[in-house]
Amino acid sequence: CLSLVDFDHPAAHRFMKWDTQQTEWIKPHLSKFTGEQKNLVDYFYSLFESKVLPVFPRLRKSVNYNDANDYNVLVSDDLADPVVPGVIDFGDVVFTQTINELGIALAYAVMHKPDPIEAACHVVRGFNNKFKLTEEEISVLFPLMAARLIISVTCSELNRIDHPENTYLQISDKPAWTLLEKLSHVPPAFAEYAFRNACGL
Repeated sequence: CLSLVDFDHPAAHRFMKWDTQQTEWIKPHLSKFTGEQKNLVDYFYSLFESKVLPVFPRLRKSVNYNDANDYNVLVSDDLADPVVPGVIDFGDVVFTQTINELGIALAYAVMHKPDPIEAACHVVRGFNNKFKLTEEEISVLFPLMAARLIISVTCSELNRIDHPENTYLQISDKPAWTLLEKLSHVPPAFAEYAFRNACGL
């Protein structure tokens, strides 16, 4: 975020389905889900509409990398003192709310973790140490993390319909559903105050 804060480019101002600013595109597709999956996407979409959309216009914006996940981050093979020399896959770069970068990173960082909020707090603390978050940005972080996940499962569902033979397109599907189920038991206010605490507030 620090390296991109003063960068802009006309091509970054576009529709990008993976941009959590544009989560509303999934709304017509929520009817494709059934049962508990439908309950989960409906709940988190409602949380996005009620908690995030009213705040979005006031939040800082920048060109974001927009795809920090464990398939795109390069890590050295030094197990004692690993470093991240870079990232790959710049296809999702977009001009959006800066906080979306962290929300996306959290969605992937806390998958497979027994306590996703505890795991998220470590990432939030590290991010805030380098790039100070505002209180309003922290207030939308939990629903933004979930928004990325419901975009992911919606894309997986659409891909399953259009390309049932391509299993790579569903690579994050099961972990995303498992994480959404875990997060549905977390009161949003608890997550917000855990993140505030991680930022020293």
